[in-house]
Amino acid sequence: MKQFFVVLITVMSLMVAGFTPSQAQSEQHVWAFYMGFWAGGASWDWQADVLTDYPAIGNYDSRDGGVAGTQIDQAKSAGIDGFVVSWNGLGDQGTSTPVLNNLLDRAGERGFQVGAAIDAFTPEFVSNRDTLISSISWLVNDRANHPAYLRYQGKPVIFFAFQGNLGLSSAEWQEIRNSIDPDRNTYWIAEGLNGCCLYGGAMDGMYAFNLAWANGSSGTYSGQRSRVLNAGGSIYIPTVHPGWDEALIAARDGRPNPTSPRGRQDGQFLANSFRGAAASGADIILVGTWNEYMENSHIEPSQQYGTQSLDVLRPLIEEWRSTGGTSAPAEEAAPDIEGPAVQANSRLNVRYGPGTDYDVMGAISPGRWYALIREENGWYVISYNGQEGYVSGDYVQVRQ
Repeated sequence: MKQFFVVLITVMSLMVAGFTPSQAQSEQHVWAFYMGFWAGGASWDWQADVLTDYPAIGNYDSRDGGVAGTQIDQAKSAGIDGFVVSWNGLGDQGTSTPVLNNLLDRAGERGFQVGAAIDAFTPEFVSNRDTLISSISWLVNDRANHPAYLRYQGKPVIFFAFQGNLGLSSAEWQEIRNSIDPDRNTYWIAEGLNGCCLYGGAMDGMYAFNLAWANGSSGTYSGQRSRVLNAGGSIYIPTVHPGWDEALIAARDGRPNPTSPRGRQDGQFLANSFRGAAASGADIILVGTWNEYMENSHIEPSQQYGTQSLDVLRPLIEEWRSTGGTSAPAEEAAPDIEGPAVQANSRLNVRYGPGTDYDVMGAISPGRWYALIREENGWYVISYNGQEGYVSGDYVQVRQ
């Protein structure tokens, strides 16, 4: 009987602190970034000139309860346990605020979590300090109390996107944080790279919306995490992608320096990204995105790709959780190679084409042979993680 009361008191203590028993056992989360601007036919028509794929459930309105419920069920089926919703702040009462509220309510019915990313990309909504403060305050004092609001270590998590557009100094961010959440009862996560945007402690951690350019490199993820922690942050959230292609919207909107397209490679790009992120040691992995169709980073079931991304993620997430938050690096296990093969003399970049102007997809090291497919202008084409990669012929040994 005494042991029973000890266990009961322990569980009740965790629940009072904001934990459920399942959270006490595990703090590994996989969340997906959810674009909160899809509001039915007109919103899809507006982007039709840059769309090459559409949802399997049709051109939906995210304010619809049935749509939100279906999407949450789909995400949960792959092991995803939360959405981070791009939210335009309190000024947007037409679309993104109803979307956030709808998803929160449907999440509460399904054992799922939903949080908000305050998005300063559109200046008509979150455009200055006052509109930012009112929006954060509403999240902290209202939505964060919703039983389904996104939490980590018992605290509600608030993301920011394009917060640099507001032009606020570190001192101003610190004043805002101290006025709204002086006791640090929530976590604030900024968007950016290389530990740039912690604003002197106003932010608790960082993420990057687009890391597709890193091609799943575990070194990039680990390096980003180190920079955030060394800059004083306590949380780094790596972002993984199924692929990326913003060529059409970049051309239409005049985007400078768009990321070059990354093909999905039948799911291999996503698998490599997830393994690279998991190897960084982070507790949370963010999938970018659930439904960003203009940049072709969507993982929700679609007309072109079906359930491919969810099918790829399901075993990866299960493996990651079963190993306590670690996973094998992105490079696959070495098979026995017969026939022509290549081995690096020292660590060597693998590129997408025959030249150093092509992006790096990964690296190979001495001690392993890779099947040689052909030679092109002094570069060898090898089989690398299920795709063709290029290595310089000056730095390898060849076995015929």
